[in-house]
Amino acid sequence: MGSAGEIGKWTFSTNGVATMGMLNIPTVGFGPGEEKYAHTVDDQIAADHLVKAAAFYAAFPGHYVKVTEGN
Repeated sequence: MGSAGEIGKWTFSTNGVATMGMLNIPTVGFGPGEEKYAHTVDDQIAADHLVKAAAFYAAFPGHYVKVTEGN
């Protein structure tokens, strides 16, 4: 997406609570929009964020398979 990713935490809950928190399965969180609006009554998203996220979701599986082949 043109910048380095960040390692951290979100201030809202996701299924990562189970996958990483309970089952210790490395979990990547990725989503469009601004965190301050996520899962609130003011939830909203900029259209360009949605388009970029959709492109990422479409490209990620093929890229993941390429970099993990043989592992």
